[in-house]
Amino acid sequence: MSGQIYKAIKIRHSISTKLLKIVLSIYFAVTLLVTMMHVLIEYDAAKTDVSAELKTIQRTFEDSLAQALWHLDKEQLSVTVAGITELPVITAVKVFDLSGNLLESHGEIQDDNDRPRLINDAFWHEFSLRFKFGQELQEIGKARIYSSDRIVFDRIKLGIVILIINAVIKTIVLFFLIIIVFDRLLTKPLGKLAYEAEQINPDKVQGSRIVINTDEGNELKVLEAALNAMMDKIVASLSELDALNKNLELKVNQRTESLNKVISELDKKQKDLKSEIVRREEKEKALLESRIEVQASLDNLKLAQNQLIEAEKMASLGGLVAGVAHEINTPVGLSLTGITHFQYLVERLEKRFKDGELEEEHFEKFMADTKELARSIHISLQRAADLVRSFKQVAVDQSHETIRKFNMAEYVEEVLISLRNRIKQTQIKVDVRCDPTLTINGYPGIWSQIITNLISNSLIHAYKPGDVGTIVMDVQVKGDKIAFVYSDDGKGMDENARTKIFDPFFTTNRENGGSGLGMNIIYNLVTQKMQGTIEVKSEVGIGTTFTILVKSDMRGSTTHSR
Repeated sequence: MSGQIYKAIKIRHSISTKLLKIVLSIYFAVTLLVTMMHVLIEYDAAKTDVSAELKTIQRTFEDSLAQALWHLDKEQLSVTVAGITELPVITAVKVFDLSGNLLESHGEIQDDNDRPRLINDAFWHEFSLRFKFGQELQEIGKARIYSSDRIVFDRIKLGIVILIINAVIKTIVLFFLIIIVFDRLLTKPLGKLAYEAEQINPDKVQGSRIVINTDEGNELKVLEAALNAMMDKIVASLSELDALNKNLELKVNQRTESLNKVISELDKKQKDLKSEIVRREEKEKALLESRIEVQASLDNLKLAQNQLIEAEKMASLGGLVAGVAHEINTPVGLSLTGITHFQYLVERLEKRFKDGELEEEHFEKFMADTKELARSIHISLQRAADLVRSFKQVAVDQSHETIRKFNMAEYVEEVLISLRNRIKQTQIKVDVRCDPTLTINGYPGIWSQIITNLISNSLIHAYKPGDVGTIVMDVQVKGDKIAFVYSDDGKGMDENARTKIFDPFFTTNRENGGSGLGMNIIYNLVTQKMQGTIEVKSEVGIGTTFTILVKSDMRGSTTHSR
């Protein structure tokens, strides 16, 4: 049975077979690559020789072809072309005049393009035909001589066959040499090692030894020594295990007695614990009732907060509508005026035409005036369309909190368009610093509300009517986050107001329209909806700076309810 097991292992799992496959695979791949490279080199050299022969044929026959073409001797031209075609490297010949018209053709022609390239195994060489008339050489036509890859391959065919036979012979010899070497150095010693290991009696490990006949110091001898050392360790481990079993029985008896005492004590403590559980259940019931009341109060507060936020959003949207309506009034008014004037020009032109007074200069002036009016009306309507588009995008974003990809610089400008009417009524300048190519994935509606609330906060609290100032919005990329820095140079805040700025209903200017919710809404949007941070720095008489830091890509972020 041992021999059968060893034979199965040798056939299906032999290391030498695996090594042989790997070595031969690598050798075959290298041989194939070298053979292909050799064939390509031979092909390139043969093709170069054929190309050189084509040029030699040119030098040999170009005078004869030129003389026949100059004298319009078609018979001589045909004989010369046919003679060239009989050469071993030539498959076809064509002769053209200066206009490209074919004068003579002979042979099998597969490529008739105007540029030399390999098509259907054909390639060709073209040269000009010149005839010396007096002291001057004149070009009188062109000749094209064809050859093919078939001729090139016929020249190197014998060399390729010899090269392949040589590679096959070397591969066969290497195959048998590797089989013999692997069998003597690896397969037989490993089989002997497996057989010796199988003959060891587990009940008589002590004194057993594995011995194989191989060279001292090689890997198999190291494996033999390791197996013998392992058997010695097994013997020692068995002796230690017997001693440990005896000690273990003694310790088990001692610990059984201790465990019985512990169980008695646990029974007593269990009774006390049951009494404690009853008392705690009564307390938990009372706490649960209190928690339900607190949760109801918290739900009511969240509902009130959401209603206040929605009211603030609708108020912001109302301001947006008013601002856009004021902005769109000017281009629409200009367009209406232009249309009215255009109608007047058409009526005047029609009257002159009916009265027979229409002259060329009148029509030319009408065309110039209408072109100018059309350009003016187009500019005004384009401006109105841009305003409507910006209003639609900002309004949709404010009413739907959805994530989308948008250009930050362009979106800030669209929000400012809706606030332009309000800003125009002050002496405040708004400076936006943002990379025009910056694109993020986020909540555009939230950004619109944040920018609107910050500007409204500055106009109400930071500046008095008639004050001159500057609001700066600086957007920077910091790794995978966006830093939005908003600053004004208004009157600033003291430390007490700064610490309470995000508290709901806290305001320092309630008599001028401050609700105390704008900054609280911004804080909740940044920290809860966008999971970012917001910081405020302010000094009295210098101004206030808000720094908002959020992710530039909000897709996949876990959001919390406001």
